[in-house]
Formats: sequence, structure tokens, C-alpha cells
Amino acid sequence: MESRIIKGPDGPPHSIFINLGTNDIVRANPDWRSAWNRLMTDTASIPCEVLFTINPFVNSYAHGDGPTVQDINGAIAEEHAAQPTRVHIIDWGAAVRADHAAIHAAQAEGSTHLPPPLIRADGIHPTVQGQRWIAQHIESTLDTVCRQ
Repeated sequence: MESRIIKGPDGPPHSIFINLGTNDIVRANPDWRSAWNRLMTDTASIPCEVLFTINPFVNSYAHGDGPTVQDINGAIAEEHAAQPTRVHIIDWGAAVRADHAAIHAAQAEGSTHLPPPLIRADGIHPTVQGQRWIAQHIESTLDTVCRQ
């Protein structure tokens, strides 16, 4: 990525979208923090960086020698807090939690019209509705936040 995108012949792009972390959790990457720090250093020259949080259900796949969802989402929040005008967040984790809560609330009320789930039963992969949510939020964020 660094040689092809960030330090390419035309220099760094104006904006970048990064969705990382799930595989660090499911594959137990104990070195995730240094890899994360290296990525943040490598992308620091890009004027608009959009980071994507991890949904909370991935935690069921976490290993003892790797990060948790909270670790990675915390690192994302730290980057945003340190550089709020350059680093932006698409909070997939919050969207998945809200969707899950809405489904359970509708079920508890006995509704037959449940909101469409954003993630599949495996707790990781987005459904078609989730893919739409992701695409819409990436497009909206890059168009509104990164075009300034």
C-alpha cells in the first residue's frame, strides 16, 4: 500500500478509507498495535482519513493473545481525538448494535415486521442491507467530509 498508493508517482491521495481489524481479532495478531501505529504513520500525510469501526459481535472470535473489538475501536477513537479535522470515523459498530437492539425490541413486541439485519448470523459479514449501509456511509463521508 505504501509504495503503490501513499508514495506513488503522484504523491498521496487527498482521502483514504481504511477498514481494518477484524482479521487481527480472528487470527490473533499479537503485533496488531505496532502494525496499526505503522499504518497511521504511513497515512499521516493524507489530508482526509476515514476509519471504519468493527462490529461488537466479532468479539466472540477474539483470541487471548490478540486485540479485542474494544482495543481496535479504541485505537480508532484515539486517532480521531488526536486529529479530529483530519481523521473521521464511520461507526459500523454502533450501527450494528443499534440494528441488533431494534430487531430484539421488535421481536419482544411480537412484531412480524423486523428491521433487516446488517450482519449475517456469523456475526462478521454484512448482509446485503449491511453492504448498502456501508457503501452509502463511505460515499457520504468521502463526499461531504473529505471534499472540503
